[in-house]
Amino acid sequence: MSRSVTRDPAAYLARYLLPREAIVAIVRRHPATLLPAIAEAFGVLAVGLPLTLGLDLSQSAKFFIIALISLEMVGLFYRVADWLVRYLILTSERAIAVSGIFSLRVATTPLDEMRDIVLHRRLGDRLIGSGAISSESNQKTFLHLPYPEQMYLLIASRIFKAGAEDEDEPDDEITREGREFDRGAGWEVNLAALFSEERDRKDKEISTGRQVSHGRDEDTAGDVGTGSQGDGEAT
Repeated sequence: MSRSVTRDPAAYLARYLLPREAIVAIVRRHPATLLPAIAEAFGVLAVGLPLTLGLDLSQSAKFFIIALISLEMVGLFYRVADWLVRYLILTSERAIAVSGIFSLRVATTPLDEMRDIVLHRRLGDRLIGSGAISSESNQKTFLHLPYPEQMYLLIASRIFKAGAEDEDEPDDEITREGREFDRGAGWEVNLAALFSEERDRKDKEISTGRQVSHGRDEDTAGDVGTGSQGDGEAT
C-alpha cells in the first residue's frame, strides 16, 4: 500500500483526472464499517488469551487458539488497510470509485448518466451519520458514505449543472473547486463549507435575476407611461 495514497490522496488520485476535470470531494467509507471487524477480533482476543494463559491445555489446543487469534488480527489489519485505500472521488464530470490493496480497481460513472439519484438512510445509518446514494438509471450504488446529505446535494448540483443547456463553465470556476483541498486540515475537503458556498452562489444568481426582472418591469412601465402620454397629446 503506497504511503502517498493515505497521506496525500488528493495528489495521488489526481492521476485519474481528465485535463479540464477538477476534484470536488474525496471521501472514504464511514469508519463505522470497521466496527464489526474490530469487535470480532477483540472478542476472539479477549476469550483466547485467558484460555491460553489460565488453563492447563495441551500444546495442540494452545497452538490452535494462538493461530485463531493471529488470523483474526491479520484479518483486521487487512480490512483497515482496505478501508484506507478505498475512496469515492466526486469530480466536476464523474464519480470515481478507487479500491484495492494489491490489485487496483478504478470504476468510473459519468455524472450525465446519473439522471435520477436516491438517498438511502436507514435507522442505523442515521444514528452513526452514514448513508447510501444510488442511481436507478444505471443501477449504481455508493454504500456507507459519510456526510450523506452533503454528498447527495453535491452530486445533484453537478448533475443538474451538467445537464443544463447553457453549461459552458469557465475554467477558473473548475479550478476554484479544485482548490478546496488547499484549505483547512490537509486534503480533507470541508463539505459543509463547499455546500454553503454553492448555496450562496445560487442565492446570488437568484438575486441578480430578480434585479434584472425588476429593471425590465420598470422599463416596461416607463414605456407604457410614455405611450399613454403620447396618445393624450395626439388626442
